[in-house]
Formats: sequence, C-alpha cells, structure tokens
Amino acid sequence: MNSILVVDDSLETLQLMSELLEFSGYVVRQATSGKEALDHMFEHFVPVVLIDEDLPDFTGIDLSYHLKAAAQVTWGGKKCVTIAIRGDLAADQVGDWPGADHVVLKPINYDVFNALIARCCNEAAGAAEVRTDLEEMVGKE
Repeated sequence: MNSILVVDDSLETLQLMSELLEFSGYVVRQATSGKEALDHMFEHFVPVVLIDEDLPDFTGIDLSYHLKAAAQVTWGGKKCVTIAIRGDLAADQVGDWPGADHVVLKPINYDVFNALIARCCNEAAGAAEVRTDLEEMVGKE
C-alpha cells in the first residue's frame, strides 16, 4: 500500500492535493503543521511526504530533516522520501535548495508530478526490500 503524508497549512491546498493523490490510488494522510507531521510519523510510518515550505512552525527544509530522522529512529532505519513544494524558486535555483529529496515548483505539471510520486513510492519500497534482505543475511550469520 502506498501511503503519502501531505503537509500544508492551507486547507484548500491540502484538500486538493489529497483528492488528486487519492484519485491516483494512494492512501493520503494530512497534517497542517510540522509538529502534526512529526507526531504522525512517530505513530505511523509514511514512506513519502509532500511538504509545503511555508509552514507556521517549521521551514520545509527543517521539517524534511526531522521527518527523515524520525523515520530512521522510530521505524528501524526505514527511509522516508521528502518532496518540497515551492513557489518561490526559479528552476535554476532548485539545486541550491537542500533538505528534500526532490523539489517540485509551482505551478505543478501533474503528469510529471504523478510520475515523481510513483518513483518515490518505488524508491521507498525498494529501500525496505534491501533492508529486509540485509536483515535476513545478518540473521543467518
């Protein structure tokens, strides 16, 4: 099951993104603040997180680092892939923006966006499979 956490303090944006992702077959969880997103990650592992940069309590950069750390520590080293949604960068500035695994610029091209989400879900699932294989190998020694 592909689960995605959408973090945005705009309820309209949160609803729109959730509906689009649910229409594509994803299980969507929602958070309106960084604290709420972190609380969720400590309770339920989510392999892919979409983060708006302008949250009331965290920057998207900081939240991305904290979510990845929470996934690693709480869920036995599981990898969380983060995608930042930005409206204030030019395409040539994306490489200078640290923190997230991927950056999507507004306005969003939804075909490209959907392909990125699928790739991130596969990446997170692949990381889980590699960990399981390694755990089995270590357990046999």
